[in-house]
Amino acid sequence: MLIRSVALENIKSYKRTTKNPIRFQEGTNAISGENGSGKSTILEAIGYALFDYKPYKIENMVRHGQKKGEIRVLIRGVDGRDYEVVRTIRTKGGTSSYYIHDPKAGGKIAEGKNDVLHALRKDILCLGEETVLPRLFEDVIGVPQGTIMAPFLEAPGQRKEKFDPILGIEDYKKAEKESRVIENQIEKKKNEIDKNIAIVSVQVENFPEKKDELERIATELAELTASLNRLNTEFGSVREKKANLERLEGEISGLESRIRELNTQKMGAEKRREECNNRLQQAQEARKIVMASQVDFQEFLRVEKEIIEVDKLRDGRDKEKEQLHVLQRKEAGLKEKISGLENELKKIKEAEERMPEVKKKLGLQKEMEENKKRLEQALSLKQEKMKRIGKIEEELENGRKKSIEFQGELKDREALLDKVKEKESLDKRLEALRKRETNLMAEINHFQSNREALKTGECPFFREHCPKIIGDASQLFVKEENEIRSSLENVRESITSLQVEALEIVKAEKRLQEMNVLIGKEHSLREAIQKDEEGLTALKKEVAEGPDEREVRGLEKKIGIHGDFRGEHYRLKKDLEKRPEVEEEIREKHRTLEELAHGISEISKRIETFGDLEKKRQKLERKKEGHRKGYDDYRTHKKESEKVTELQERLVKIQKEIEMISQGLDNTAASLAEKKELFNKEELERVKRKFDGLNQEIGTIGGRKNELLKQQEKLIKELQKMEELMEKKKGLERDLGIEKSTELLIKYIREIFKKTPEYLRKRYVAVISQDANNRFHELMGDNTLDIRWTAGEEEKTYGDYGIVMRKGRDETEFNLLSGGQQMSAALAVRLALIRHFSGLNIAFFDEPTHNLDEERRDNLARAFSRITGFDQLFVISHDETFNSVIENAIVVRMVNGESVVEG
Repeated sequence: MLIRSVALENIKSYKRTTKNPIRFQEGTNAISGENGSGKSTILEAIGYALFDYKPYKIENMVRHGQKKGEIRVLIRGVDGRDYEVVRTIRTKGGTSSYYIHDPKAGGKIAEGKNDVLHALRKDILCLGEETVLPRLFEDVIGVPQGTIMAPFLEAPGQRKEKFDPILGIEDYKKAEKESRVIENQIEKKKNEIDKNIAIVSVQVENFPEKKDELERIATELAELTASLNRLNTEFGSVREKKANLERLEGEISGLESRIRELNTQKMGAEKRREECNNRLQQAQEARKIVMASQVDFQEFLRVEKEIIEVDKLRDGRDKEKEQLHVLQRKEAGLKEKISGLENELKKIKEAEERMPEVKKKLGLQKEMEENKKRLEQALSLKQEKMKRIGKIEEELENGRKKSIEFQGELKDREALLDKVKEKESLDKRLEALRKRETNLMAEINHFQSNREALKTGECPFFREHCPKIIGDASQLFVKEENEIRSSLENVRESITSLQVEALEIVKAEKRLQEMNVLIGKEHSLREAIQKDEEGLTALKKEVAEGPDEREVRGLEKKIGIHGDFRGEHYRLKKDLEKRPEVEEEIREKHRTLEELAHGISEISKRIETFGDLEKKRQKLERKKEGHRKGYDDYRTHKKESEKVTELQERLVKIQKEIEMISQGLDNTAASLAEKKELFNKEELERVKRKFDGLNQEIGTIGGRKNELLKQQEKLIKELQKMEELMEKKKGLERDLGIEKSTELLIKYIREIFKKTPEYLRKRYVAVISQDANNRFHELMGDNTLDIRWTAGEEEKTYGDYGIVMRKGRDETEFNLLSGGQQMSAALAVRLALIRHFSGLNIAFFDEPTHNLDEERRDNLARAFSRITGFDQLFVISHDETFNSVIENAIVVRMVNGESVVEG
């Protein structure tokens, strides 16, 4: 895997790098810049896009003031293809889009968090399904700033909590714990199977008795079936004879009922024939009346039509009269409006004569008012200047007082300057004392080592066993060691004293910075006072030359005497403006009046053409009433007269129906006599009694047979269920045997899981330790120094996951190593862990030179250039130590609140 480039848009202090992304190369990439310039943001963005690692609330990654940000990481997967991972972050809602783009294929290959992380883990990075990407980044390949050495300085128990999960040891512990759970579950399942076997045994214990009962029922059923067959044969013969007699009896009854029905139908038809004759006579009488009144009916309709036409003419005449009245009302209104307009025109002419005088008076009024306004503005300005004079005088007084206060605060400045000048000399003395402290501590460690060697009879100079050293000679160096310890205490007291002095100098520097600010303020204050004094003189001169209130009051009196002519001028002007409009309206109204007069004349002529329509209508009404009786008789009997033909046809049909019913009666009576000759009532009663006896006997035997069949069915089901239970019992017994075997296997596996963590820890640590030692040689450039990563019972002195450095036979714990040795050893172990447990040949180191002096930083930078076995390394540093020894150096600077990348 290789990270080709990173493009950030609105991510923390980065505004936009999408057009010019941050590009990386194979090997080591150095990212440098001052603290807060945005170096770590690059590492955080890679961690979030590729490994879903979130070091804080992810919304805080978006640049302040923006709603969303975007991360684009171009990587080369293990398959050699390039992929672009794009992740968008919103201030509300977190990730809004997350996908992988294949530039070569030209499309998305995964979208959504689950699909993207699955594709990264399985297809692009080729990691195991069990790999937790955030943990892999945080604990192995992307260790956060300030935590590279931290775990190795912790207690053994804390180290185990950190490194056991990385090596996978926790998985075996978890498996051993889960195997106990499984073992308990198996025991519980065994008890449950035993219980089920006992229950099934009780349920099938009477299986033989049930089987015998089933055989007895089968025998009885066979006997009952034979009896039923015999009875059913006899019953069939009797049932057929009974059915024949009952059918004949039914036919006789049906024929008798049919005769009664036909007699009823005949009587009904004869009654309908009589009614039809009566109605036919009435219809024939109605036809005679209709024929006699037909002339009156037609004349009545003709006269009524003429009346309708007269009414239409009356409606037309009335509409013309209504229109005439409308025009006459309009004519009267128009004459009234013309009179009003002529009066208005007269007033306009009077206004025209008055206008010149009003204009002259209004001009004089405006001139006086403008003079008054100018005086009032000048007076208001004069009052504002007088207020400002008072405010400036107050500010001048306060400024002079504050200037005196500044002078008092600055009186100790010279003494503070002298104190700050002592800083360089004090720093040199303090550095010398610290070097002396380090040397004395080394000598004390050397004496302690010699004393331990003397206890075992080993020569402290040649590190070999010496027969001349008899007994405990460890007291030989006590005096020298005590003297050195005394010197060490004196040095530490001196360091403490100098540190107190250094603190005072820091306070003095801070006070001087505050005084420099005061000097600037005091200078600005003096300039402001001078400027205010100059402005005050000018304002006082302007106030003396301004107007007074007496001039304004005199002008107001003159304006009051003159009067206000604006209203009268406005009214006269409006009246004059209306003159053309009024004259035009008068002319228009006269034209309209002429048109109305012509219309009234035309309508009056049309009304005269209608004549006396009321008299004509009255004459027609009298004529219409003369034909009223004949009209009413015609309408009353017309419908009845039209039924003559229909009633005559109905009477013929009824007569035919009566003849057919009579014929049916004769035929039915003959058939009834024939059937009665064949039927015997006593024979039918005898056959019925025999039928009932056989039916009862068959029912009794059938009931017993049904009862036995139900018992048989129930027994069969019970036996089938018992057989199923017996099969289930066999299955339970097999399951019990399997569970017992499984229990033995789980116990054996649990013992393996219990012993495996310690074995694997030793094996993994041994491999890592060997690789870390080789890398330590690379980083230090010294093969005489070895390191060992500890694990196992034999390492009780240091505990699991401790780092020990050896030179010859001497071993030194991690916390006693120098800063450079600690960083190199921690990096060596980290690199080995990444190489063997991440599955990726890539690593990130954030501020590995933290707390190292310049020489150690240079040594570590050169050491990084010697690291092998990795495709890519990223080193983030607040200084440019790595830039001179690493080809791909990237510098991040903060410019106007925005991170800018160089290189």
